[in-house]
Amino acid sequence: MSSGQCMMPLCALAILLSAPGQASEPAHQSIGNPLVAATYGAMPRKVPDERREPVPLIAPELWITVTDYPMHAALDGLEADVETELTVAEDGRVSECVIISSSGDALLDSKTCKLLVRRARFKPALDDEKRPITGVYRFSHSWRIPPSRGLSDARKSATQYSRR
Repeated sequence: MSSGQCMMPLCALAILLSAPGQASEPAHQSIGNPLVAATYGAMPRKVPDERREPVPLIAPELWITVTDYPMHAALDGLEADVETELTVAEDGRVSECVIISSSGDALLDSKTCKLLVRRARFKPALDDEKRPITGVYRFSHSWRIPPSRGLSDARKSATQYSRR
């Protein structure tokens, strides 16, 4: 039997589902799993390199924590969302932070970027030769008053802080 023929029921299904007038490759040749492809004598498709974009080294949720919630925002009862675009340099550090969607509070926006520049680290984006290049990563954060730092607690903390 020639390599272009297909003996699997899956091939018949693939041929039936293909668009009219289009040639369909046998299903076993389009399988991306190398083990399955090797079993049926087909070469696996090239899987695109997923590291072309920056990849966070730690979970992005850990970049900004509840302990980072600004006191002024707690005193004002401010809760808001901030969306950023981070430029990630070849060394994996954030070289620039741009606010795409503001929280409406300049101090919250500023604090968001300061924390991200200080804490966010990445595997850098890669070019076609797998060399590190500058890349872009979008990050959103929701500033919410931590349960243990309700408005009354925040006022107490602010009062205690101002007495020192």
